[in-house]
Amino acid sequence: SLDEWRGKLERNDTKWASLAGALNGLNKTEPGCKVIVFSYFKRTLAYLRRRLNEIGIQSVVISGDVPTSADDPDRDLRGKRLESFRSDPKIQVLLSTEVGNEGLDLQFAHTLINYDLPWNPMVVEQRIGRLDRIGQKSDKILIFSLTMPGTIEDLILERLYKRIKIFEY
Repeated sequence: SLDEWRGKLERNDTKWASLAGALNGLNKTEPGCKVIVFSYFKRTLAYLRRRLNEIGIQSVVISGDVPTSADDPDRDLRGKRLESFRSDPKIQVLLSTEVGNEGLDLQFAHTLINYDLPWNPMVVEQRIGRLDRIGQKSDKILIFSLTMPGTIEDLILERLYKRIKIFEY
């Protein structure tokens, strides 16, 4: 059945296991740290939100479907979610599509996880720019990119390293 098939896939989802492991490690070394997870796909974010909830990690989602209205704070659902992420200690993870790439000030966080990697290296730089801003109190920004060796994402990551060289000391 479809449910059995889905359950089998979820039990063997190594990318999810990597994300959960990274968050578990962060919770041990930096309890309560805020983490931004980027994915291109709204369905992936819904899946991650459900899986995070199952392991007791609260999150909020922003995507193009979440209305924003800077002129009307009562209708600005995206702004409310971002404020909840910033100020509520129980909400540890912000799950975002590309709408979170530009124009957001997230310097209160210093950990970014690329669940999906974009083809364009400048998009990764934009993502990092959400955290690496004036007001960032951490002396380092932690960036995790979840890829499997030998996959297209692994090739994209290798290209990113070569193209933008932001991962060099």
